[in-house]
Amino acid sequence: MAFGQAALAAAGWVAWRLFCRETPPKRRRRILVAEPSLTSLEEEYLIRAYRSTFISGGAGSYKDRLEKEFAGTCGCKYGVAVCNGTVAIDLVLLAAGLNPGDEVPWLN
Repeated sequence: MAFGQAALAAAGWVAWRLFCRETPPKRRRRILVAEPSLTSLEEEYLIRAYRSTFISGGAGSYKDRLEKEFAGTCGCKYGVAVCNGTVAIDLVLLAAGLNPGDEVPWLN
């Protein structure tokens, strides 16, 4: 697993542990970060998104659907889509109230 993918997975785990502890997932399921499943359905969605011009920015039904379905998968009330793992980690640390110089324990 590449470092960026590991960081994204760790950020997701930290976010879940910080904000969703009271609401366990409805079902246990692995979310595979590094193993895409690209079928004709993904191709159809990609073409629809491209033609709709909602391929960037903060609007669009695909982003809203991703956030809702991911939150449901994690057993959380809300989900937030971001552009990459670095932004995800930054948001998790901000939401946790960490400041420059604070110690962040890391799993080995």
